[in-house]
Amino acid sequence: MSTISIAHTGNYSYLPAVLKENQNDWYIEYYAQNPQTLEMKRFRTRMNKAIKRFTRKADARKYCLDIVSRLNCKLMDGWNPFLKEKTHVYTCHFPTCRNFI
Repeated sequence: MSTISIAHTGNYSYLPAVLKENQNDWYIEYYAQNPQTLEMKRFRTRMNKAIKRFTRKADARKYCLDIVSRLNCKLMDGWNPFLKEKTHVYTCHFPTCRNFI
C-alpha cells in the first residue's frame, strides 16, 4: 500500500497528480486546497480521447506521465486551480509618463 502525503506550497496544500488506469478509463487525478474554504477538492482529467491517438499503450502512458510531471511542477511552483492566472499589471508612474507624452 502506497502512502501519498499532502504537500504544502505557500499558503495552500495539494496532493500530487497521478495517472489512474482503469479498464475503460484513464484519468489524471490530483487534489488542491480551496483557499476560501480550506477544503481539499479532487480534480480529474479524463485522458481517453488523448490516448486514442496512440497505437501503443506504452506511448500513451508516456504521454500521460509527461502531463502528470508538468502538472506536478506547476503545483510545486505555487499554481492553484482555484486562483486566476497571474496577470501583468502595468501602472503609469506620472513623472515618467509626463516625460514621454
